[in-house]
Amino acid sequence: PTGKDYAVGYTRDLYERISEVPFISINGAAPAGSGLTSVQDMARYVIMQMQGGVTQDGARVVSAASLAETHRPGIAVPPDGLNALPAILLPDTASMFYALGWFEQTFTDGRHLLWHAGGIDGFGSLMGFFPADQIGFVLLTNQEPSRGGALFNFSVQASLLDRLYGLNATLPALLASFVPILDQQSADLAARTRPVDPTEMAPWLGLYEQGFSVRLDDAGALHLDHDIRSMPLVGMDDGSYLVTDGPGAIFGHGVTFSTDAEDDRVMSIAGFDPVRWLTGA
Repeated sequence: PTGKDYAVGYTRDLYERISEVPFISINGAAPAGSGLTSVQDMARYVIMQMQGGVTQDGARVVSAASLAETHRPGIAVPPDGLNALPAILLPDTASMFYALGWFEQTFTDGRHLLWHAGGIDGFGSLMGFFPADQIGFVLLTNQEPSRGGALFNFSVQASLLDRLYGLNATLPALLASFVPILDQQSADLAARTRPVDPTEMAPWLGLYEQGFSVRLDDAGALHLDHDIRSMPLVGMDDGSYLVTDGPGAIFGHGVTFSTDAEDDRVMSIAGFDPVRWLTGA
């Protein structure tokens, strides 16, 4: 943070405990989420987009032709083509394309929406605008997207579209119905967890391929580390392990430890390629 007035990111773990997320820089992938800004500045950004490259103060910062090229529909996104947006969440969508940094969504009434969402550790965002109507929106939340941020943002967007144009009228109730289902899934997983046996884990501690490592802290808690992230692991009743907190890409994923045909130790994380053990802790 570059000043004193800033929002801290939060996460909610498998046991519904909310905790602060340490600030994590991803400058190495700067366009994908390392902007530090305010909702006011993002509103100015959307105004500039709607005004064809001219700021709200009247200054041109990009040519209208260049900006229009970034808005031009490019790659078609078929129903269920986005993991986060299955067809059931697009009831009034006629077509969707990916442009340059924007999704171009056309509704059944012919209305066009340009939008994009984002999420990093502890934060979720969503912005968009209707070019013909000159109406835009920016939503910033400081909770881990997989545990509330994204669901909240898309709920607000759905409510806005319903109130303004009668579009996606069924979505707010549908999205709200997901909350108890997700809560029950977490509760069911939490009920199956068990304490970690340090002796049982001893052979598997250490550094793995792709920058992963497994360690026990001073209190005997098990952690799966990657780069500057540290994610708690707990045992499961079937002998596997579970990531109980962390980014949406790995939260709630199962982890198993085994040996391969060459008798090398291997860690398998659901959704990721298996990684071999390299050296001890």
